[in-house]
Amino acid sequence: MNRKITGAIGALTIGTVLALTQALPAIAHVGIDPSSATPGGTAAVTFTVPNESETAATNKLEIVLPTETPLVNVRYQPTPGWSGEIVTEQLPEPVTVGDTEITQAPTRVIFTADAGGGIKPGQFEEFTLRLGPIPEVGQLPLPVVQTYDDGEVSNWASTVDEAETDERLDPAPILYVNDEAPEGEHGAAPTASAEGEHSETEAAPSSDGGLAIGLAISALVVAVLGAVLGALAFLRSRKRTV
Repeated sequence: MNRKITGAIGALTIGTVLALTQALPAIAHVGIDPSSATPGGTAAVTFTVPNESETAATNKLEIVLPTETPLVNVRYQPTPGWSGEIVTEQLPEPVTVGDTEITQAPTRVIFTADAGGGIKPGQFEEFTLRLGPIPEVGQLPLPVVQTYDDGEVSNWASTVDEAETDERLDPAPILYVNDEAPEGEHGAAPTASAEGEHSETEAAPSSDGGLAIGLAISALVVAVLGAVLGALAFLRSRKRTV
């Protein structure tokens, strides 16, 4: 019987590890909250950046802004332990925003960790930007370049379809404007009119992390039930043979 019990415990452990392994990738991706915004207003968007290295710290983060539909007003919230910089550059082609022709606009926001700091293994950090006016588009990809202190670079820049096709690619965070956010990514950004008045739309927390944890818990419950049923079956068979 000891062997049977040991086997059940081993199966339970393997099932638990597999369940957690399946759930963790969804948590590890760079995400934004809220994931949707209203065109014409402004949105305060928070990027959640995990460290995916077991040995190195993230010491630089670059958020790439669109140039075909530029965001004229960009601000960042100070993050303790990090310095921020908004890079404004000449646009490839002039773009009309409202009644104004824009020839240059913010193209990147760069966060650099203080010496000895950064996002350590097993940690994550949040960086908040205020963006506006939100352009009249379906969705707005916001690629992120994550640099580690050992020289490794993660480019969160692929589309969702590309990332699903090739698991080596990292998907870019997407701010959904006129397109509906996929299930699990719903959320409306606090918006402001051109006069700066806030709307009553409240930000909805992202459910990606909760969904992944829920899946892990469900798989763990299934594994426990399987182990219990296996033990009961063994006890019944043992009684028949005695």
